[in-house]
Amino acid sequence: MVVIGSQAVLATLPQAPFTARTSVEIDAYPGNAEEWEAQHGTEASEVVNALFGYRSTFHETHGFYIDGVDDSTASLPPDWRERQTVRVVDCYGRAVRIVTPELHDIVASKLCRLDPKDERFTTVLHDAGHLDLTMLEQRVRAINLPAAVRERAIRFLRSLQG
Repeated sequence: MVVIGSQAVLATLPQAPFTARTSVEIDAYPGNAEEWEAQHGTEASEVVNALFGYRSTFHETHGFYIDGVDDSTASLPPDWRERQTVRVVDCYGRAVRIVTPELHDIVASKLCRLDPKDERFTTVLHDAGHLDLTMLEQRVRAINLPAAVRERAIRFLRSLQG
């Protein structure tokens, strides 16, 4: 599974500040989604949503849900896979390989959208001393974005330096 949303922070920073690691939603997609879709003729994200999504039995049982997404959902630097974190976890007796972007890649993706919860997420991680703002600006600049979006993200980053 590839986890790309804010909860991907748990793989690289399990002791992240409480507000950065608490969400009832995990954005994820199967690492073999393209092959699976070709074989089954249906979108993997739809199957993930049906089995593990909002208001599913899984959600009601475990108190969180998995939002099925795909590899185009998050705006990540093109070389994020070179820095990815891989964890193997036991899931009811089966080994599951979890792939997540590195912390600065996760935050760079959040800065591309920059809604209020993304601002809070970034600010909390910065205030706790987990972010290198220079590296983060480089990662944002590496993402193919409209100039206005890039500049808004960089302005926000620079506001954190003060």
